[in-house]
Amino acid sequence: MGCRCVVVGDGSEAISVAMGDIKFDCILMDYQMPSVDGEVAARLIKQTKNKNSNVPIVAVSAYSGYENALSQGIFAAALSKPLSKTDLLTTMKTLGFKTSHDGAKGKLSSTKPS
Repeated sequence: MGCRCVVVGDGSEAISVAMGDIKFDCILMDYQMPSVDGEVAARLIKQTKNKNSNVPIVAVSAYSGYENALSQGIFAAALSKPLSKTDLLTTMKTLGFKTSHDGAKGKLSSTKPS
C-alpha cells in the first residue's frame, strides 16, 4: 500500500513505541492485545504529551466492545477483522488521508495533508 509499518507484540510495546521518537500519521490498534488492551493503550497515548497524542488511532477487532471508546473519541474509527483493503482505504479517506492508486505498478500510497 505504499506505507511503512511498525509492528509490535503487545499493548505495552504499542505504548512504548507510540511515546517514542517516531511520529506516526495513523495508528492501527488491535483492540484485544496481551498485557495492555487497545483501549487502555489508546487512552494513554492520547492523554500523555507525546508526538502521537493527536494522531488518529483506529481500533481493529474481530469482536465488538469498542463502541464506547469510539463514541468517547479515543478511537477515530474502527475496522473489523479480517481487514479488507477496501475497508482500510475507505477509513483512511474518511480520516482525511488522500489515497492514490498507481495502476501500472499496482501500488497504493496514502498521505495526509499537513
